[in-house]
Order: sequence, then structure tokens, then C-alpha cells
Amino acid sequence: MHENSGNSVIYYAHYTTDGVGTTGLTVTITVYEVIRDGTKTEVVTDGACTEIGDGLYRYLLASGTVDAAAEYVAVFHTATDTVDAQDIPAMWVIDRAGTEKLDTGITLADDAITAGKFDESTAYPLKSADTGATQVARVGADSDTLETLSDQLDVVQTDLDNPAQYKADVSGLALEATLTAIKGAGWTTETLVTLKAYVDEIETRLTATRAGYLDKLNVTGTLAHSDAAATYKADVSGLAPANEYDARMTALQADLDNPDQYKADVSALATQESVNAIPTTPLLAANYTAPDNAGIGAIKTKTDQLTFTTLNKVDASATIDPTGLATSEALEIVDYKMDAVKAKTDQLAFSVPNRIDASATVDPTGIATSEELAALDDKIDSIKSKTDLMDASSITITPTVIGSKITVLRGDTFIADVAGLGSLAAYVTLDFTVKHSTNQSDDNAIIRIRKNADGLSDGLLRLNGAAYPTGGDGSLTITDEAAGDVMIMLKEDVTDDLLPGTYVYDIQLIEANEVSTLTSGTLIVSADVTRLVE
Repeated sequence: MHENSGNSVIYYAHYTTDGVGTTGLTVTITVYEVIRDGTKTEVVTDGACTEIGDGLYRYLLASGTVDAAAEYVAVFHTATDTVDAQDIPAMWVIDRAGTEKLDTGITLADDAITAGKFDESTAYPLKSADTGATQVARVGADSDTLETLSDQLDVVQTDLDNPAQYKADVSGLALEATLTAIKGAGWTTETLVTLKAYVDEIETRLTATRAGYLDKLNVTGTLAHSDAAATYKADVSGLAPANEYDARMTALQADLDNPDQYKADVSALATQESVNAIPTTPLLAANYTAPDNAGIGAIKTKTDQLTFTTLNKVDASATIDPTGLATSEALEIVDYKMDAVKAKTDQLAFSVPNRIDASATVDPTGIATSEELAALDDKIDSIKSKTDLMDASSITITPTVIGSKITVLRGDTFIADVAGLGSLAAYVTLDFTVKHSTNQSDDNAIIRIRKNADGLSDGLLRLNGAAYPTGGDGSLTITDEAAGDVMIMLKEDVTDDLLPGTYVYDIQLIEANEVSTLTSGTLIVSADVTRLVE
């Protein structure tokens, strides 16, 4: 295709697959400017093409690029290898063989058109003296000339200048006012079709039987006029006479005024005396032993010497020998049994203090027996015997680690070295865990410190049965991997939140294919005297 320089040109390519136009392709184009001696210049590299439709793609080469007499050869390309041809060429010829003159006209050489090269019978423009075939272009098939046509147009214009001649005669049509009068007051949007539908419905509903009813109506004047009102009164002759039910209503009221007749007979129910006997028979056995009130008083004398600056934290730093004290497991058993007792007592109702609202024999299942109470009393005596030996003037602090026992002084920075656990070279995770008892879950641990080989998500994880947010407040450090020496650290803000008491602990090793408990024992939290930690 030909074009002059300085004008934009458009390339088109048609992509097919098995002869059918292919849509949705990503098509680019490369354009070369090639002059007469074969020198090429790449003027467009990977230009983005626009999809037209039906497999046709288009690229506009800007006018500023078309600036030389040359062939502008383009190659369309797509990476999709399922089409019939991935590369399609196209070309524009610029300023070649006189095309550069097309926009300003063609200049002919003198005498370029001779009689031998020009047939006046078919050539244009026509001359006024033309006859024969050349005259057909100026005269119509019915011999109309331009002058004839001009005269006819004058006649048409005269008709157009008189439009009234084409107006319809509407003198016989109804006026708008007439239609308004026909519709009458209150007319809205009803049409004749709507009115006809109403009439058709009335005709459908007005059966012969109903028409007969209308024929029987023979009322002069207003139908509901007072002169004829009696005719339309209801017949009440069958209704009950006045005061007919007075006697029955009086009898009902008399029954309501005597509510005692509806009270239930409770003569067979248990008496208050039988209910009062329930606490002693059969709940308590005959061999019940009363508590040692004197011994309990002695315990109270000792506990009165304890000082509580902080709620639930005794201001003391003594090491207590736990031998003979109730273990966590034993207290959990007692707690379980007390829950059972509570479940039973929750079923008792007391309208009057100390008097059970019941008339049945209480099932003693789950209630502590005299033997169990006696055993509990023995444990209290044992505790008393130990506390009697406590001398507040002679307090000793247990060293940090003695064998399998670890002591933490509440409110102090805690650092303990545990040595000789064995090789830790293959460890994946190392855990230091402290609990009330072995049957607690890891999530309920008092202290849980983890060290992971990858260094992620470790440190202090749990404190007093809850997730701990600052892992760096506690750590488990391997100081000698081959020997299995580790250092345990807790910051003072952490130990300050521990409750004094005796706990169990262990250090557990998790390897790729094995889990081992390296050591375990007792951990004692001792109360501190000075409570400030900062």
C-alpha cells in the first residue's frame, strides 16, 4: 500500500487456527524502515497491537516515524504456537513512484494528452457542443434538461409555500370541551375499555335469580326510613329473658368466696419434727467423733502470727517441711468429694433457716462419712504438729539446687544451674515445666519455659496457668551441650507473681525420634520479706 511521508499508516494482520480467526491473542509488531539501497532501520520494537475482532489485529505507526521515502516493512508476532502462523508480514510504500504528489495533484507535461490519447466521446468534462452519447449526462431518460428540472422544482416550492392545502378538515370532530363534559366530574383515568369491563362484570354477577330478588323489592321512598324501620328489626324472641342466670352467678360467687374447699389434704405429709431429725438421722453415724477444737485453736494461734502485706502472700521466708501435709492430689480428692456434697445440698430448699423444705429421706451418697471426717481431722492434727515445730526466729534458706530439689525465693531474680543431664546435641526442643501435680495439663502449668533448636517461639510460655506475653522474661540456656548442663532463669517480676508452696517439676528432651525426661523433682517457692522488685 502507498502513502506519503509525514502521514500515519495502519498495519493489519489476520491470525487463524485451522483457518478460523483466532481471538484473545497477545500480538506485538516490529517495523523496519528500508531505503532503496537496502539499508534497514528498526523503528518499532515489540509494539503492542490492538485486537479488532474475528482474528484481526491492528497497529498504528505514528506520522512522526513515517519520515522517509522507503518501504516500512512490519512483522506481526505472537507467542501462541497453536495458530496457523505466528509471524505475519505487512508493508507500506512511502513516497515511491509519484505517490508523493498525490496530495497536491498531478502535473502533466506539455502536450501530454494528444488527440490520439483522448476520446472526446467518452472523456470528461463535457463541452456545451457535445452531442450524442456525451449529452446523456446532462439530459434525463425522459429528455428532461436541467432547465426542465428547475421549472419542476419551482412548482414544488410553490406547493410547499401553501401548507394549508394539506390540512385535514376537522370541523366535524368533537371539541375537547365536549369530551370533558362527557367524562363528567370525578373522572380520572378510566377508559371505555375499563368501563366496559365493569359492565361485563356486573352482567356476569347479575344472574336471573339475583335479578328476581331486585324485582321483589317494592319500597317507596328511602329504604331505611323510620316509618318502615320496624319491618327490618331482628327477631329476638328466642333469646334468654332478663335475669335468667342471676341464680347461677350467685351460686358461683358463693363457691369462690369459700376457697378452703379447694385446699389439698396434707395430713399424710411429714411433720416438722421428722424434717428436723434429718441432719442427725441417718446422715451422721453413731460413732461420729467431734473435731479437736483445742487442736484447731492451737493452729489458729500459730496462723495468727502470719502477716499478709499482699493478699494471699504470707510475709515470711521460711522453709517448711511438707512431710505430712495434704498433697495436691489429696486436696483434689477432697475437693471432688465436696463437689459431690454440694451437688446434693444444692437440691435442698430452705424457706425457714435451718429447716429443709422436704419430706423425704436424704440419700447420703457422696456425703463425707464420719470415718472420712476423722481421717481429715487426723491430717489437721499432723499439720498442727508440724507447725508447732516452726520457730520464726530460726529461718534457713534452702540452696538453689540440692539434688532434685529446687528452691525459688519469690520476688528475686531466679538463676539455677542443672548439670549432667547428658548429651543435648540432637535436641529439637527442651522444656522446663512446673505444676501443682502431675495430672495437670501443660496449659495449666505454673511455669513452662521452652528452648527450640530453631530459636523461634521459645522462652517463658505459661505462668500460673495462663499464656505469658513476654517470652524473654524466662529462659532455658544450654551451657554445655555435650555434658548436658543448662541454666534456668526467671526475672524478678515473674517470681513475684508465684504463690509460695511446693510444686513438682521436670526437664524434658524432645529429639527427632525420641522423647526423654532428663530429671524431675520438687520445686519450692519460698516467701520473701522485702516485697519491692523495682
